[in-house]
Amino acid sequence: MLAPSIPKLGAQRRRLLIAAVVAAALTVYGAGALILPGTLYDPFMDQFLAHASLLLVALLAAPVGLAIAQRPQRGVLLLVASVPYWGLDAILPIPSGWKEALAVYTLLWTVLSVVAKPRPRYPMPRVVQPFLAYLAVACVSAAVVRGTQAEVGLKIGFFWALMAVVVWLCPLNARERDSVVTILMANAVITAVVGLAQQVVGAGRLVSLGYNYNTTVRFTGHFLRSFSTFRLPFDFGFYLALVIVIGTSISLHEPRRLRSILFFSTLPIVTAGLLFSFVRGAYLVVALGLLYLAFTRYRALFLGVPIVLLLLLFIPGQYATPALGSSSFNQRSQSWTDNISTIFDPIGHGIGTTGSAGAKVEQILKLTGNAYQPDNQYFKTNYELGVLGLFFFVFLLIASLLTARSAATRLHGRDQALAEGLSAHILGVIAACFVATYFEIFPSDFFFWLLLGIVVTCDRTSS
Repeated sequence: MLAPSIPKLGAQRRRLLIAAVVAAALTVYGAGALILPGTLYDPFMDQFLAHASLLLVALLAAPVGLAIAQRPQRGVLLLVASVPYWGLDAILPIPSGWKEALAVYTLLWTVLSVVAKPRPRYPMPRVVQPFLAYLAVACVSAAVVRGTQAEVGLKIGFFWALMAVVVWLCPLNARERDSVVTILMANAVITAVVGLAQQVVGAGRLVSLGYNYNTTVRFTGHFLRSFSTFRLPFDFGFYLALVIVIGTSISLHEPRRLRSILFFSTLPIVTAGLLFSFVRGAYLVVALGLLYLAFTRYRALFLGVPIVLLLLLFIPGQYATPALGSSSFNQRSQSWTDNISTIFDPIGHGIGTTGSAGAKVEQILKLTGNAYQPDNQYFKTNYELGVLGLFFFVFLLIASLLTARSAATRLHGRDQALAEGLSAHILGVIAACFVATYFEIFPSDFFFWLLLGIVVTCDRTSS
């Protein structure tokens, strides 16, 4: 007797089936949390909102999960569109780990979409070797310190390098790369408007919404430092700096395109948002980035130098003193001088000791040691990973700049403009690392690795 034949599902259908099961499970879980006895009529509105938001996320997870399963690049675009709003979890019932979960989910489907399939072999970019060497030093340090400190240090320092892996395995096509730029520009305008609105409503109103003094709500002189939809002014400032540099490069390449016209029309708003973040490192990124573009590609940018100098003469003193004063730099340089003897340890003090990672470790372990904040990526790297770690980190930055520059010489059209803009931005980042722990500032690290991965894969898809 012949056994009944069972139809075999294709690889695409299997992926969709798995994604549908996961999405259905999330939906059932969210619905169950909402309709549990007593939950719907709980007198505490915050609990109801929390469950309602969980249900909404679960319902949205079904179509979104299926879309990402069909094409993982959509997960990348979703992250690009959503990470500028990650700071809203301070006042809204949003799970704090949503962005990491979405990145891992996208990576999962990226791997499933390419596993066991014939793929052409591409030469590895020159940035891979210094990155792996730098990562190896960090892993050895993590093996020594172990525990929470090692986990947090590695996560904050290297997690978002996964975005480069995602786009290397599943490169974005020309339309998707163009969409990334459009999303960046649109979000820059939105977040800049929110940042300027914060100057109007004032610190008191922001604190009443749920933000905290001396963490999110900060001051320079008597000015509030705008943070927009981010957690900190640094996140906001470096994001706008990224968009200004890369957006300028791409818009000058095709100045008559409607997107370019809108970008230049809204550039004063974005610039004003950057100025009121009072992030001097971001000012440095923009200045060096635009100078690089002027020297290498767009000579017309030199015409803006007299205009900028003229505008500086009319900046009110009450703004110029906190924005351009040297007091902050003097404090940081004094901090570096006081701790200069601590960086000569050949193997470092261990990953996750300082900066955002150190503060996060203290928060998790409920310690009150007040982790040292070096405000200098090079100082931090040397302090934690020793001279060898610093060597490979500097090597990594130089290799990143050379990789982006090499891509700009071999690509054409919009891709060339993107690579040129990224080269300018990386040059600014190299300088900004002297006054900020740049690779601990989200989403700056996210966009650094993502855009670098996009640029090195441009010639593998239609340009």
